Amino acid sequence: MKWGMKMNSIARVRLTIPKAISGEIRREKLIETITNSKKKLIYIHAGAGYGKTTLLSQIARSSQSAVWLTLAGENDILAFVHALSEAIKQPFPCFEFLPYE
Repeated sequence: MKWGMKMNSIARVRLTIPKAISGEIRREKLIETITNSKKKLIYIHAGAGYGKTTLLSQIARSSQSAVWLTLAGENDILAFVHALSEAIKQPFPCFEFLPYE
């Protein structure tokens, strides 16, 4: 795929932070530890159903500059970069990805 080609639009649901659900457990100490960390990258690993998405969505909802992208099996680097670019544009509308040619 060439950079000049128009790519399909990204489904809005993939770019939207999940809403809180009734009875959702808020792990304040864990959220505080992550949000106050000086680390540039935090890796969260747990099995299915342990609340990774819930935790991340709680953190993202507390930030005005959170970028959210639900991955959908992109196996093409250009499709991934396009999806990521669209996600970044949500909180930063002036963002423009300019590929190096």
